[in-house]
Amino acid sequence: MIEVVERLSKGLEHVKVLAKTNAFGRLKASPFRYLWGQVFNNFIYPVTKRQRVVPASTFFGEEMKVALPAGSDIYFTQGKSHDSEIRLAQFLIKEVGKESHFLDIGAHFGYFSLLASKLTGLSGMVFSFEPGKLTFDILRQNTIKHTGIKAFNSAVSARKGKLHFYEFPISFSEYNTLDVSQFADEAWFEKYKPQKIEVEADTIDNITSDGTFRPDIIKIDVEGAEDQVILGGQHYLQSHSPVVIMEYLSVRRNNESHKKAVHNLLSLGYAPAIIIPDGSVGKIQVDDLDTYLDKNGLESDNIVFRKL
Repeated sequence: MIEVVERLSKGLEHVKVLAKTNAFGRLKASPFRYLWGQVFNNFIYPVTKRQRVVPASTFFGEEMKVALPAGSDIYFTQGKSHDSEIRLAQFLIKEVGKESHFLDIGAHFGYFSLLASKLTGLSGMVFSFEPGKLTFDILRQNTIKHTGIKAFNSAVSARKGKLHFYEFPISFSEYNTLDVSQFADEAWFEKYKPQKIEVEADTIDNITSDGTFRPDIIKIDVEGAEDQVILGGQHYLQSHSPVVIMEYLSVRRNNESHKKAVHNLLSLGYAPAIIIPDGSVGKIQVDDLDTYLDKNGLESDNIVFRKL
């Protein structure tokens, strides 16, 4: 396992380098891929408004499908290249082990699900939930050959049933949400209106009720429904104490649902921590989360919650 961690950490360093390099550096690293991606993103997509599903290599050795332009970072750098996502990948490399169970809520194209499956091996289990129909189709393609991953085209919320869900055009698909009001003031919102669809919803408590799937780590990235996810998992969170990784937004991005989710986690005995570059965590006071984002110029970050 130590060899795997070292190998994947080394591969992630390549993502870090490409994330910080300029256009010439990316062109030099992969000339055809970079030129084709730029031509598609800047000239073809603006005219056709149609996504292009393409194969992309990852730093952990799995090929996956991504849709351009939404998956451009993976296509160009072999990984999700935002600093918060690089640190999250490093955290998972350290924390997810053989036989681990990993719950990916808001899996998108399945990047973190595939990474977790690489780490758990055949002895572990990964459940991936993605309510968007367009993104789920790509998630399904990426996970169908992996026996350790089960992908579900549904949301995770406070109760089972049907919910209204807003699905953006593929270029903004990472903002797909149950609560579209948070984006009303964004400059791009008027031009890229979402489609309102009906989706099935499940809960963490129900997903884990038969004891077959017992997640050690739960990743939550649901664009404004975080509090509902936590409400639907209170029994499991109280009785099993998994690590929870939740995207936390800045005040500017209307983070009321995130604050409610944090409050619920605190009531269950959890405490927040930030992920530092080497993948380890540093404690932070919950009252300092907004200040931490503001001070570092971040609109969001992945915060780790563990039981005290």
